[in-house]
Amino acid sequence: IETIKRYFHGCNTSNFEEMVSTFTPDVVHFFVDHSAVRGASSLANYWIKVGPRTAARWSLDHALVQETEAVIEWSMRWTPPATERPEVLRGSEWYYFQNSKIANPVDASVFKVRRTEFST
Repeated sequence: IETIKRYFHGCNTSNFEEMVSTFTPDVVHFFVDHSAVRGASSLANYWIKVGPRTAARWSLDHALVQETEAVIEWSMRWTPPATERPEVLRGSEWYYFQNSKIANPVDASVFKVRRTEFST
């Protein structure tokens, strides 16, 4: 879980080195809404580009770990450019690890929380 927490911290702070340190060099992140991002540098650069555009902030809500796999629930507060109104996305991901590094995060589901369900 510590590796995932460092990964999220790297995403939240746009810290390239921190994110890359959590990935295998050939990491592949599979998304539910667009094509996969391949490679440690490419994935870190993806989050550095996307996160600040939307004021994204991720949190780890729940996790289950067994051997070299983890399944997590996460929340992401962000502001979509189209509406400029804060929203919360919740989702789950399945992680595969190699040598304590993230090899394959896979988005399993993503859903939006209605704006009225949280305070601004």
